[in-house]
Amino acid sequence: MGDRVNNGLNHKKEIFRILIVDGDEKEIKLLTSFCEDHGYETIVARNSHEAVEQTLQYLPDLILIDEMMPGMKGFEIAEKLKAHELTGHIPIIILAVPGSSPERSTGIAKGIDDFLVKPIDSAEFTLRVKNLLELKECRDFLRHHKHILDEQVAERIKAFEGAFERLEKVYRRIRTGYGETVYRLTLASEYKDEDSGAHIKRISLYTKVLASALGMSKEYIETIYYASPMHDIGKVGIPESILLKKGGLTPEEWEMVKTHTLIGAKILRNSNSPYLRMAEEIALTHHEKWDGSGYR
Repeated sequence: MGDRVNNGLNHKKEIFRILIVDGDEKEIKLLTSFCEDHGYETIVARNSHEAVEQTLQYLPDLILIDEMMPGMKGFEIAEKLKAHELTGHIPIIILAVPGSSPERSTGIAKGIDDFLVKPIDSAEFTLRVKNLLELKECRDFLRHHKHILDEQVAERIKAFEGAFERLEKVYRRIRTGYGETVYRLTLASEYKDEDSGAHIKRISLYTKVLASALGMSKEYIETIYYASPMHDIGKVGIPESILLKKGGLTPEEWEMVKTHTLIGAKILRNSNSPYLRMAEEIALTHHEKWDGSGYR
């Protein structure tokens, strides 16, 4: 996993905590075994009340929820957790039963991050969990990024107050911080596609050239230069089996690919940063038809 930033220092999380929400003891044992084989710490909830209680108490890095939970169904539990201020950022995988055909696009739009169909394949489980834990790292970075920058700026301004030349150094420090945000997010996109690195750099340069040609302000040009590389960040939520598939996609797979715009906007939303606000709009609309009638 990538390093986390904390008060300007790099810190690598050693153990990830996963909450298993399932009413079947055999499934609990199987999922616990999968998790512990990869060094993850596990917590278990056997009903909706325990799921909410355990999530609030331990704030896990990932939640696995059985679709067919007794009482409140898996989708309902997930929607409740996603609506809570303290737990809405935690990624959720729904464990679907064969033949249930869950409305996946609708589920993703409501906050579900991924799906696994039972019986669980260990290799697929490993990849999906690994991807979502990396996504959680990005989300955590974004959630804490403004606070970190505020602390850094306050320290610099206090130390160099009244000196314009020194304040300029602080500005460069902040801009570097935004550049690091872009870099970390684009790394998440590059994880599944080795060709995306050059594509991301080209997009950044193209938008800068076009914005300049259109006579946009210096501030706008700089903002779109840093924001545009994040247009495909939502692809971290698309299964590799679809994203890297050779040949044509099925209609169902194509609908899943389309959801990367929603996922990207969700990752980037509610930021005070002008870079991330523009990146959210770009992620959501970069496949929109010119007449605004939908995905092209």
